[in-house]
Amino acid sequence: MRKFQLISCYLAAGIPLDELAGSNTSVYTGNLGKDYHDTLSRDPEVLPPSFVTGNLTAMGANRLSHFYDLRGPSMPIDTACSSGLVSLHLAVQSIRSGESDASIVGAASVLLNPDMFVSLSTVGFLGAGGRCYAWDARAEGYGRGEGVATLILKSLDDALRDGHHVYGVIKETGLNRKHPLS
Repeated sequence: MRKFQLISCYLAAGIPLDELAGSNTSVYTGNLGKDYHDTLSRDPEVLPPSFVTGNLTAMGANRLSHFYDLRGPSMPIDTACSSGLVSLHLAVQSIRSGESDASIVGAASVLLNPDMFVSLSTVGFLGAGGRCYAWDARAEGYGRGEGVATLILKSLDDALRDGHHVYGVIKETGLNRKHPLS
């Protein structure tokens, strides 16, 4: 079996990478924005050789599955602001249905250039003060933020059987049937 260097998210979960290699583990990644891709695309004469395989949204989940030799479903999700939560929902459904035994869920939003800020401000989406006051009388739009997160999911029974630390239990997930703006 291939051995891999341990990285922090696996250490925190207590799951060595060689335990996941070759397993029926799915990967779902929520991707919002493509600032790095857009920044690199501005000068096509200096694109790195790995541009296509490393910067397309479609490659996020697939590169993880390939590198760690994971055999479950692998797909990136782009549903705008809900990408991470939709990825989580699909991962839970994949485990519940037996399609996968475990799942890695990742989500990222990194703000590297002003393009989206300009676009959103021209249609009034952003709050003038750059802050979000959701469900508050001061709400006037939203403030963009960035972050990266990764979760490793297993059924509770499997996690306990395997002696893995459980940080939380997901009882249910759900998606809207119809988008409210449709």
